[in-house]
Amino acid sequence: MVASFLVFVARFTVNYLSVNDLSARIVRLCSTKHIGGKLMKILGTLVLFALSSVAFADVTVTYSNTGPLDDGNVLFNGTGTSTTDPPIGRVGTQLFQFDSVGDTLKASAAGQAKVEATDDTFQDLSFYSTTGQVFTSAILNLTVNRQGQPGNIPDGQVIFTFEMLNEAPIIYAPLELDANGNNFYTITAAAPEKILRVTLATTLALDDVKQVRIGGIQPEIPGEDPTVPEPMTMTLFGSGLGLLIAARARKSRRK
Repeated sequence: MVASFLVFVARFTVNYLSVNDLSARIVRLCSTKHIGGKLMKILGTLVLFALSSVAFADVTVTYSNTGPLDDGNVLFNGTGTSTTDPPIGRVGTQLFQFDSVGDTLKASAAGQAKVEATDDTFQDLSFYSTTGQVFTSAILNLTVNRQGQPGNIPDGQVIFTFEMLNEAPIIYAPLELDANGNNFYTITAAAPEKILRVTLATTLALDDVKQVRIGGIQPEIPGEDPTVPEPMTMTLFGSGLGLLIAARARKSRRK
């Protein structure tokens, strides 16, 4: 019965949910206080960690503000850019779009370029080229919303998901998210890997994402369809997600 349920979840994952939706939903599911079944929650987390750790050699994320010298600032002014949803910025002449699963976004072109929600806060974000480019590095700074929360508040976590050129998606294990300061993350893809899209999801509400820089920008090389995930990769992710959902359902039945 449980095995059948996990197969169903895996198939549903492959057919109906994008990697971006999954990374945002799994963080929100793990952060809710209503999830029960500690053992199942732990097992689900271990499955996700095992899935992501396999791919660590391809992409690394460090809690730092030091990237390659060719990283260029994303600006929201000039030809083809937009500050309304979805915001579109540029690095040189190459355009990059910023999306959110759960919120409407806007960008600021004056002063320090940044992306924020039109209704105060957001918890997920993705960015990718709209001009047929891939890239190998990025730096971004996440600021947690502290409105109405005096003093220090508990830190949270952020999960990064990477859609790669001709490779399976990479789900990076949760990283620390400082609730009381800047959060610079440096993303680097090991040669010859190339990134199509970066998605992040957080357990804490964000004020903005700013100081975004993208490097190693180059034309996408024709090849296999990178949007089709490997069956084993998504089955593992579906299994972890299924365990977490099953734990939540068991807790609900006990009430």
